[in-house]
Amino acid sequence: MNKRERIDAAVAGRDVDRPPICGWRHFTDQESNAVDLAKAMVKWYRDYDWDFLKINPRATYVAEAFGNVYDLTQYASNWPLPKLLSHVIHSPSDLSKIKPIAPDAGPFGEQLDAVAQIVRQLDGECYAIQTIFSPLSYLVRLAAAGGRQVGAGGPAEKIREFEAADEAGLHAALDAIATTLAAYASEVLKAGADGLFYAVVQIARKGQLTREEHRRLGRPYDLKVLEAARGGRFNMLHLCGDHVYLEDFADYDVQSVSWDVLGKGNPSLAQGKELIKGAVAGGTGEAGIIQTGTPEEVTELVRQAIQSTGGRRLIVAPGCSFKPPQNEANIRAFRRAVEPA
Repeated sequence: MNKRERIDAAVAGRDVDRPPICGWRHFTDQESNAVDLAKAMVKWYRDYDWDFLKINPRATYVAEAFGNVYDLTQYASNWPLPKLLSHVIHSPSDLSKIKPIAPDAGPFGEQLDAVAQIVRQLDGECYAIQTIFSPLSYLVRLAAAGGRQVGAGGPAEKIREFEAADEAGLHAALDAIATTLAAYASEVLKAGADGLFYAVVQIARKGQLTREEHRRLGRPYDLKVLEAARGGRFNMLHLCGDHVYLEDFADYDVQSVSWDVLGKGNPSLAQGKELIKGAVAGGTGEAGIIQTGTPEEVTELVRQAIQSTGGRRLIVAPGCSFKPPQNEANIRAFRRAVEPA
């Protein structure tokens, strides 16, 4: 089987010669321009012989496009985000600043250039998918309330504050982000990518938004972006964090769903197969054993993932981007573990 055939078979639940596998990580010293990012991504793919390439741009590029400013030379204390210098939304009155923007200029244009370079170098060898986050994920980042740069009240409380103060303004801002991302998704496909890695970051889970809140404030805008990506051959949804609401995403039109199967309160791969169509993606965490364990422990995690799913409708993957410091021996063990004995 070639790599595309292996992914297609896993998504469809057909027999595979071995489970497909992919890992991903940030290269924070090589992600500030298209040329360096493309080189880093292709080298990462070839060094480990992954079955597809999840393009891992800097986590802030869309927030930059909407006006946030970062120091791309400083990452140490808040990996994988560069240091935030200024942000766009400080109060509910700032929601009106968020308007649709050109999907092919500024940081978007830089990323489209990187995608095109990557696709040319891969020459059809595997699926390559570009990473974007959900509109709600970006809105909290524009308010400096997402990820490791937490504003007063945190992401969920910030969203609730905005909704209470200006519900129409909140929806208008989310729609503007979704409209832009939908147009950008179309440009990503035109640049040669095979789909999106669409991440809902740390918000659709217990302890953040309630299920009803995410259905109201997240789902409509998720679907708008994913509709624009339907022409892709391979779209993967990622749910970030512990206690994720996996069942609420069961009907999203994607080929695979990724989550941290080792995260607290999260469904197992076997449980996920009962909830969603397409392939489940997981097996290890982003840290923990993959970072500090032994190669044998990593191998055992992968074998457990294969055993729990019977090796069908499975893509072996980490729960999120491998955290630094990366353990070379363990990542090699992770990759080897899917090979026939």
